[in-house]
Amino acid sequence: MRINIISLHNKHSLSEDTEMIFETLKKLYSRKKDVKFEFANFHKNIAQVADVNIYLGIINNSFFKYAPINILVLDQHKFDRVWIPYLERCDYIITKNDYTKTLIESLVPKEKVVNIGWKKTDKLIYSKEKKFDEYLFILGQSNFRMAKQVLELWEPEYPPITFLSGLAYYKNNKIEKKEQDNIKYIEQYQTATEYLELINEKGIHICLSSCSSYANTVHDAITSKSVPIALDAPPFRDFVTNNVTGFLVKNKKKKREEEELSFRNGFFPSLTLNSIVCIC
Repeated sequence: MRINIISLHNKHSLSEDTEMIFETLKKLYSRKKDVKFEFANFHKNIAQVADVNIYLGIINNSFFKYAPINILVLDQHKFDRVWIPYLERCDYIITKNDYTKTLIESLVPKEKVVNIGWKKTDKLIYSKEKKFDEYLFILGQSNFRMAKQVLELWEPEYPPITFLSGLAYYKNNKIEKKEQDNIKYIEQYQTATEYLELINEKGIHICLSSCSSYANTVHDAITSKSVPIALDAPPFRDFVTNNVTGFLVKNKKKKREEEELSFRNGFFPSLTLNSIVCIC
């Protein structure tokens, strides 16, 4: 049996999901030498003929011809409306939480949708000294991270904060960087080692996102024994107990019918930031 894993190496969530799927399936089929796995780049439209295609976070109709069984692991915040016609060609759609499952069931038969939960690897470096007087805000290239709001409210007397983003993040999102002694910008992706060092060094992680199907940054904070600050909304409050394992920020919900309409249109900002509390 041959399985194609179709996604992108974006050096962040998709890369981690790809690695996790590979490792999990390899363990599951470790005793079956006739099972082979291949990675296919989402942009190249070419793959090996296989028995199963597994699409991680993104889907391309060019790959359907390569396998009779097609499975989509769906992140609603990455969902593009042009993919809606492809959903009927998927045999199964896997979600990472019940909230995403409920949304996708408005578009496809319920029996196709399965919520299996999700996981991430442990990120703790035991020898690393933790600085609980320093903040970290991981942006990547996400449009949903609320960087503008945090920058606007971060006063000179607040503790040091590091913003980690991809190249041209602020230009692409039309955000003006605030120049202050207590604000540091890292504007390129880190190596795996550099990233681990960073999340283990900073004691408090701001994990605000107006839309997410799985709280990657929250789990990085938790598994590295840092303190996450996240929105008081799903999926974040499923993993953070307010004032115990982290802090939850109040938010303003959109109406349910607006959420479903936004999802169908391929742009799903499920929450908007109403307030933020700085634990200084």
